[in-house]
Amino acid sequence: MPQGGNTSLVGGSVPFIDEIIINLSLMKSILFFDEHQRIIGAEAGTLLMEIEKFVFQKKAQFPIDIGSRSLCQLGGLVAMNAQGMRLISNNSVHANCIGLKVVLPSGEIIDQMTTHRKDSTGYDLKHLFIGSEGTLGIITECAILCQQMPLDRITAFFSVSTFLGVSNIVKQAKIDLGNIMSACEFLDI
Repeated sequence: MPQGGNTSLVGGSVPFIDEIIINLSLMKSILFFDEHQRIIGAEAGTLLMEIEKFVFQKKAQFPIDIGSRSLCQLGGLVAMNAQGMRLISNNSVHANCIGLKVVLPSGEIIDQMTTHRKDSTGYDLKHLFIGSEGTLGIITECAILCQQMPLDRITAFFSVSTFLGVSNIVKQAKIDLGNIMSACEFLDI
């Protein structure tokens, strides 16, 4: 069973009595950054925090933003199909994953690492492994499309009395702000 940063709350990487853990934390190299297309390639054990620092220096932004960035590893983030707070503006891991390298249980390696965003040459096998939580194979490398670093950020905080009020604010914000709206969070207190 592959083990990432153990940030998931479901216990998917906690071993039972007779299981073997494969920890990928030493596979932490950033392999490449394509500055023209803003695609980063890194090994599965690379911490999200390190990737964010790297792409920030390139004036780019990693598309997935989660609170456990100091522990979260790239392979686990992809294997569990993490969404994060930037889902509204940057979409999901499925939409941003350009390439993967995966080791199958048989030992065979599927290498679909690429920086080509458009590829219609056959089956796109990487989507089988995104969200599979390591059950179909172990992700060892990932290529992820990053976004242009936003020039400004504005935060608004609203108080409403019903969840319908929240839905109405989000609906109106999408109409008024279009694709510059990046995140929405709901606090139920």
